[in-house]
Amino acid sequence: MLYEVRDPVHGFIVYDELERDLINSKPFQRLRRVKQLALTHMVYPGAVHTRFEHSLGVMEVASQLFDTMMQKGGHELLRALGIRREGERERLRRVLRLAALLHDVGHPPFSHAPEEGLLPGGHEAMSAKLIREAEIRAIIEDQHYRAGIRVEEDIIPVAVGVKHSNARLTAVHQFLSELITGVFGADRMDYLLRDSLHTGVKYGQFDLHRLIHTLTFVQDPKTQDPFVALEVGGVHAAEGLILARYFMFQQVYHHHVRRMYDQHLRQALRDLLPDGQWPLAPDEYVAWDDSRVEAAIFHEASAGGSRWASILANRLHFKLVFEAPEGDIQRYLDQHSDLSALLAERFGEEVYVDSQNRPLVRDRELNVRILGRQGLSSWVTESRIFGVLPPLAFLRVYADRRDDLIKDVRNALSRFVG
Repeated sequence: MLYEVRDPVHGFIVYDELERDLINSKPFQRLRRVKQLALTHMVYPGAVHTRFEHSLGVMEVASQLFDTMMQKGGHELLRALGIRREGERERLRRVLRLAALLHDVGHPPFSHAPEEGLLPGGHEAMSAKLIREAEIRAIIEDQHYRAGIRVEEDIIPVAVGVKHSNARLTAVHQFLSELITGVFGADRMDYLLRDSLHTGVKYGQFDLHRLIHTLTFVQDPKTQDPFVALEVGGVHAAEGLILARYFMFQQVYHHHVRRMYDQHLRQALRDLLPDGQWPLAPDEYVAWDDSRVEAAIFHEASAGGSRWASILANRLHFKLVFEAPEGDIQRYLDQHSDLSALLAERFGEEVYVDSQNRPLVRDRELNVRILGRQGLSSWVTESRIFGVLPPLAFLRVYADRRDDLIKDVRNALSRFVG
């Protein structure tokens, strides 16, 4: 039996009985109540989409990537992966789809924002725990045992990485994982298009189908393992994705109000959660979702039990007092530690300093290989985008909304930075 669901990004997404049973499981259904972009809807009201629909979208895009690879040389790819058995191609495709479907199942309420300091090991470790210990394993290995898929050996290494599994790293794990979380992986492709659609901005748009159909694979000269490469005709489509990420970070993910709400949410949860962090037992963890957190926040705010809960409930987030100019950002980042110490000593928790300085394109992403008419070349050689994109860098100072405090903070900043 096949089933289908209509998706605003990819049209109809088709899934089978095993996938349906996983979608109907309690850990996966919880994702309906976990927003993809935390409290971004406080800035962009349409950003109330969830990890549930994103996970379906990643499964769909990963399938398209796999099918494209097989069309371009399925026999060679299977041989490079060390696969000789008949019918293994369909099994690989199913493993990829299940791993893509489950890759985000361990996200806490409000996704990334409440992980820092609240979820030991991060959402990847919790995803592995839920796949291994909750009803998901029984669905895959018992209820659908004829599929011949094992959670520990097949799903977890591809969904969240071998470091969260007891399995040995194989070329199969590495290749399938790259199709989900790689430089041009399904996860990145889906969230950019989906976040752009729901926030109402155009920055996240790129040519998805052109990019998918210009991705291919080549073999490592030493190990003969296959890895994802890009045909030279897809360079501009790939640049479109890189630029989409850059502008989405600048305009949406790093929006100054959204970042302040993230901080207030973490502060409130340290007061509200038992022992100040998310429970690690699977049954207790899946009982938490956005609705439960919001109810706790409003209850604490009405009872006067948590200052941070009251700030969230009444939308009285700290105000942006100062933002370093982008053209001179490095000078301010060099003074970050001294500035933070000065403001903390004088104003305590009444002031918050938020900063970041990291490249948009990490070192591993520079290793993408381009397949041209003269053979392999590097991503850096074929594209000039990397040479002109600045890092994702900012330094901001926020303060509580009292006029006298804001004036004092500005005076302190003026004396420190001029």
